Amino acid sequence: MLEILDGDYTPYQGYHFDCAAAQADVHRGGRNRQLSRLIFIIHHKAEDDSNYRWTKEWLERRFGFEEQALLKGTGYKMGEWLNSATWSAPPGISPTEHCQKIETSCYNTTTLSER
Repeated sequence: MLEILDGDYTPYQGYHFDCAAAQADVHRGGRNRQLSRLIFIIHHKAEDDSNYRWTKEWLERRFGFEEQALLKGTGYKMGEWLNSATWSAPPGISPTEHCQKIETSCYNTTTLSER
């Protein structure tokens, strides 16, 4: 995600996202214009949302993301119904600022209960 949102970000190790210059507009708000707001969808099991609750608390507390919508029964996979939650960064905070927070927290191994 950092490589998509922050053109100056250099990955340290692991998976490298290679976005060809010819297709950069797919991952940006058009040509060289950076995205102005980070919005994403999390799909989770409708019956067992324990992982989603942890993720929700983490996104709200750690990064200030806001849940915009919760759509129930949007999918069916492996015999279970799925819900879809739409999340966004609060207005006025650039995606780059969120990515810097996320990058910092990825190297912190403490859990929410330890904080």
